[in-house]
Amino acid sequence: MDSGAADALFEMPATSAGGRGRPAPPPGETCRNDRGDVHVLDRPEHDSELQAVHGWFEIFGRTPELIGDAVEDAIYYVLDGARTHRFDIRDERVDSDERRSIGTKLQFHVIENFELPRLRHPDTEVAGVGLEIKGTIGGNWAVPKEGQCGVTLLIRLDLERDRHKAWLMRTHRAWLRDGANNDGKRGVLANALRAYAVELYGWEPLRPNPLKMLEPADLDVVFGDAGQQPRLTHLFRTLPQVVIPRAVILTVCANRDDPMRRVRAIRPLVRPFGLELLCGKWPAQRELAEDLGFDLTGAAWVAVPAPDLDGYGPLSEQVRAEVE
Repeated sequence: MDSGAADALFEMPATSAGGRGRPAPPPGETCRNDRGDVHVLDRPEHDSELQAVHGWFEIFGRTPELIGDAVEDAIYYVLDGARTHRFDIRDERVDSDERRSIGTKLQFHVIENFELPRLRHPDTEVAGVGLEIKGTIGGNWAVPKEGQCGVTLLIRLDLERDRHKAWLMRTHRAWLRDGANNDGKRGVLANALRAYAVELYGWEPLRPNPLKMLEPADLDVVFGDAGQQPRLTHLFRTLPQVVIPRAVILTVCANRDDPMRRVRAIRPLVRPFGLELLCGKWPAQRELAEDLGFDLTGAAWVAVPAPDLDGYGPLSEQVRAEVE
């Protein structure tokens, strides 16, 4: 499903025909889930557990950034660029099963990024409340029987536009579709999402993979037959002042020995072009890069104009000593 169709799914009016347009039972009505539990539906603002989880994410801060990092890590994991040279999840070499597995990998990376406990059912716990984590690259999520009527973090990825969005919702059985898949999992009713989900944050952009910014001729060089050093040199020359994550380096140098050492070795090769390479592995370089507006967390790299290293006193002196 393309992003436009998926957007339309959540904008469908309550009067539309079919399961997607079925009205969601309102608060006050009874919900019976597939486990046989019976309870009364409540509005999200009156749901103390959902509000506790929402408040926890607000206090924690950086929620869009940390979930965005988790999304990127899940995509890099599925692409497995260090072995395959793949760098675009829409590449025809990435099959549909691999794309679907992003949601599963995303769950683990969210738990890791927020330093949450990893549980079996539910997936984790926040503010003393069990929390399911579900991601989708399509128009809906697959809520299992054990996740029905629990508080759920719903993350949607729009791979066409490189963006993500998240809600918190108590995924009551009454607010899920009647039709289940072969595993007994059910999607969220569009009308229930609109009326009873709490938006955690709106659409946020994913950082573009730098390799997707290259022209075809440059890709031919970067993935050509030359050695690692000339190919990496061309990458940084072509994309100055663009953060190059470690995963991108591993993709370019797939199946080669010690690619990180090769990057360090090209520092003299980019200097004739007026550039210096900074790496987030070293605290001083990471700090100076941050002052210049670049986030080098995760041992990322960036090529900056050589004069930009000056003007920061002892920090500049330390970085100059490290890169020479």
